[in-house]
Amino acid sequence: MRAIYSILVGLFLFVAINLFAGTVLRFQKVDLTENSLYTLSDGTRAILSQLDEPILVRLFHSEAVTADIPVYDTYARRVRELLEEFEAAADGGIHLQYIDPEPFSEAEELAISAGVRGQLAGPGGEVLYMGLSLSNSVDDQEVMGVLDPRDESRLEYELAKRIHELSQDSRPKVAVITSLPMEGAPANPMGGPPSARWRILEVMEEFYEVAVLQAPDLTQGIAEDVDVLLLAHPKALSDTARYAIDQYAVGGGKVLAFVDPYCFFDMPPPGQQNMFSHQRTSQLDSLLAAWGVELTPGKVIGDRELGRPVRAGNNAIVNFPLWMELNGSSREGLFDGTDFVTSELSLVQVFCPGELVPVPDAKAEVTPILKTSSSGRAIDATSLQYTPNPIALAPNLAEEFRSGSYETLTLGVRISGPVSSAFPEGPPEGWTGTGDPLTTGAAFNAIVIGDADLLAEELWEGGRNAFGMPVANDNPSLVLNALDNLTGSNDLLSLRSRGVFRRPFEKKDELDRQARERYMAKEEELRTKAAELDREIGELLQGTPNEKGQIIVAAQEAQELRDKQQEQVEVKREQREVRYQLRKDIDALGFRLKAINIALVPALVILGGLAFHFTRRNRSNRS
Repeated sequence: MRAIYSILVGLFLFVAINLFAGTVLRFQKVDLTENSLYTLSDGTRAILSQLDEPILVRLFHSEAVTADIPVYDTYARRVRELLEEFEAAADGGIHLQYIDPEPFSEAEELAISAGVRGQLAGPGGEVLYMGLSLSNSVDDQEVMGVLDPRDESRLEYELAKRIHELSQDSRPKVAVITSLPMEGAPANPMGGPPSARWRILEVMEEFYEVAVLQAPDLTQGIAEDVDVLLLAHPKALSDTARYAIDQYAVGGGKVLAFVDPYCFFDMPPPGQQNMFSHQRTSQLDSLLAAWGVELTPGKVIGDRELGRPVRAGNNAIVNFPLWMELNGSSREGLFDGTDFVTSELSLVQVFCPGELVPVPDAKAEVTPILKTSSSGRAIDATSLQYTPNPIALAPNLAEEFRSGSYETLTLGVRISGPVSSAFPEGPPEGWTGTGDPLTTGAAFNAIVIGDADLLAEELWEGGRNAFGMPVANDNPSLVLNALDNLTGSNDLLSLRSRGVFRRPFEKKDELDRQARERYMAKEEELRTKAAELDREIGELLQGTPNEKGQIIVAAQEAQELRDKQQEQVEVKREQREVRYQLRKDIDALGFRLKAINIALVPALVILGGLAFHFTRRNRSNRS
């Protein structure tokens, strides 16, 4: 009898402790999951701790619909748990609202007006809403219209980024230093047509405050309110301009640099007779070295497998290895999947790019984010200098790349961490800026790409392949992703792609699939029959018009019409029954699995305890 009392007391304590832990200790957790899925990054916590005004976060979630879709149901719980972690870490800076947009309700209208998009889902074609709306005290709004389980690794970053943006007072400012004609140019005296403004500037101005700086005027430094400095093929910079860039970087500035050993779209100025003497190289030399990376001088790189097909002079189609198409959907390893700048890219085109290599003993961390395949190779850039159109070299280069040694080469890197000044002896002659020279800095962040041609719209908009078909790619997305990432705080830059929560219950998913398949054939049969009845009823209703235009239906046709309509009612009833039975089977399956998980394990523990108790008592009696 005492054993039974002990078991009852144990069960009582088991339930009481679980209730206590689920309420009082709700946010007291020990995260033992792979990739620390339930632990916010330090960068996220820093962003949340700096909120000066409350952010309202509304989660729109169709609970009844996702309950029948295991992947979405699991993901919805993950989203809710992460939001609760955000709320706790913000200490009053985040206000959460959970809204279930049931069909034809005010909540559904609110979801639609907030920009949350519905999706058809479930066995009955129900509308699923699962999205987020975030707003600050002045009604600025950020929306994540659809939360997709496939984007779970980006969820924390996307939330932190939007909260950071809502906490800012103005649009980020991007300053541009370039030797390319990105602002366009009037018609030249030699009769050449005017050049249009590059679209990349127009695209940037949709999201940022953009200012193009003139390098010769940089004698007093770069303004402190510049969020990102974009260097697009900077060449022949004066010492004062290089020093201005250096001091901005050492002072904790953020840089997006496109350097190039051979920039095809760097055309000679009007009136220059000898275009072959035109210098098309930008390397930043000592500045890049101070940041921890080097653009291999005098070399361009190609890839025999990633080369784009072009039409050669003899009208044959050959691969041009220096015009690379980095296609992440067909080949892994070209993009860093953990970096938010490159993880979502599919196709990026580069033209005669250069290789970036880390400098030995660099203080900052240098991480490759764009690479060739294992079939990359560097060749001398001088072979291009005297060719008006490098594509004319395609047949010879294709032949050259067919044999030899190959390796994976780096096209783009992320740099983060401490850097030293490239001017240890102080400012150069002509510098008129004030303030003490900076020699070291600890919070530098930069993205460096070894190609400037990818900024030209000929490589990312309206281009056509060798067969005349239009080609679209992610070159603009690469630029905007990099700017979007760098304009965030250093805390946001510290975030990386996380692991995913899903650990599929494979047996349940298989049983669920089998249950749906059992009813799928019947559902399809009924759907086809219903469509056929609709067609036949429509034909019978046409009838024959009389003199007054009224539809006359013969008695025989009227009886057939009634029979068809009755059959239609029966088909719809069978459809409802099939859907009901499907949901009933799935619910029964879920109940059985829950019962096994909840009741079976405790029952086995109890039986094991009883067996141990009686075994020990029998031994005591025998002794």
